[in-house]
Amino acid sequence: MAEYYDPIEVVLPTGHPWDQTNYPLGTVTITRTPGGQWIGNCAITKASLFPDLATWAKIYVSITGNDTTGTGTALAPFRTIRKAIQTANTSAVRNVISVSAGFYSRASLPQTTTLDVPMVFVATGGRVVVGTFDTSGVTFAVDGTQTNTYSASFSSTPARVFDTSRKTRFGSYVEMTQVSSAARCNITPNSWFWGSSILYVNRYDGTAPTIGSTEATSNTLALRSLLGMHFQQTTQRTVFFCGEDAQSGFDLYGGSQGALRVSFSTSTSGTRVIVGAENCSMRYAGSPSSLANNASIESVNGITFFNQCDASSSISDGFNFHNVNSAVNGMYTLTQNSSAADCGRAGSLSNNGHTGHENVIGIDLAGKYTGNHGGTVHWIDTSKIWAAGTLATESLGDIIRGGAFPPVEFRVSGTALMHLDLCEPKPFTQADRALLASGGEIRLRRMPVLTGAQAISGTGVITTY
Repeated sequence: MAEYYDPIEVVLPTGHPWDQTNYPLGTVTITRTPGGQWIGNCAITKASLFPDLATWAKIYVSITGNDTTGTGTALAPFRTIRKAIQTANTSAVRNVISVSAGFYSRASLPQTTTLDVPMVFVATGGRVVVGTFDTSGVTFAVDGTQTNTYSASFSSTPARVFDTSRKTRFGSYVEMTQVSSAARCNITPNSWFWGSSILYVNRYDGTAPTIGSTEATSNTLALRSLLGMHFQQTTQRTVFFCGEDAQSGFDLYGGSQGALRVSFSTSTSGTRVIVGAENCSMRYAGSPSSLANNASIESVNGITFFNQCDASSSISDGFNFHNVNSAVNGMYTLTQNSSAADCGRAGSLSNNGHTGHENVIGIDLAGKYTGNHGGTVHWIDTSKIWAAGTLATESLGDIIRGGAFPPVEFRVSGTALMHLDLCEPKPFTQADRALLASGGEIRLRRMPVLTGAQAISGTGVITTY
């Protein structure tokens, strides 16, 4: 495929019902970099969605703050995000939650706290890492019986354990293997076992696990089976995560129902809301006993916008969009310059990098989805997706894990409609599928020569537009 260095205009296809009245796309372009990756651009930005953000009330959170003596001002910030949410809920006005860079433990998570007012969370001064982990109270020592392991008191079974001194080719932390006994852990480097409220860890390098108050002082990440950045409620509310500059943003780790879970149980409100993130990551959601997606968004009455976000290394899906409760004004999703890799673990089937269900209306500009255990990009039911400049590659399928999904890069099921313009499906081998219409229809425009088989099954159609 030819390389492009000047922006190429891509046009919303006829038949794709995006709401141009409330969410005008303007001129949509994708630009190819010398490295081969596309960069997408359109009129929808954080600034266009929140034009008056500077006028919102502001509450401050800092790693050096205090929930008891703090007042939420810049000079007396709170210590946890949860306290800031609770305080904002009493204000009856829109709030910016300004969070200074740092390593925030599970105490900062909202848990069952709901949103009563619109909130935008802004990271300042760098990365805000927050998740279902501890930053104190867990100290490892050489185990007296299993002497190749280190053990520590740990009150409940961890969801997942990671070696933070190493990363995979996808940029995620290396996950340790959960084994069946302390004795097995003793002979298995890069493994862990939990039993009788004791966590045993055998790091690959034989060193002691450290769990500290900063990422730099922690070589092991033990995620608990708790709710992550979780908002499941009746009333529709705006909630958005971003940074004050290109270096700042949120890294959300773990969560039994999602690293970022936003779900509304009613669609009766006519008020349109905004849900999403910019320059953030959502990773490591779920556990073998709690299958979860990294970005799990459901029944949003309005627009979901993810720009420059990553949703890699979940137990199940990366980006997962549902509209179970049929949002009265429609649910529109725009993912731009975002990615999800290495999603899906044993015990979970049909794990996608990017998926939409029911009647979600989606756009993906210049996404990169790779190495997932299912259809890389899979849209289902009556959903509709337009993808431009999207790379879908190295699907692993789930047959090896007892499922029925062969490796496939772009897939539709039910009566879903998928438009692909200047997208690149790159299967592992010629025998793997680039496209699969199990039902519904895939329409192609300006596509490269495909390296995998084009497959049609059931009532599915693959054509051009």
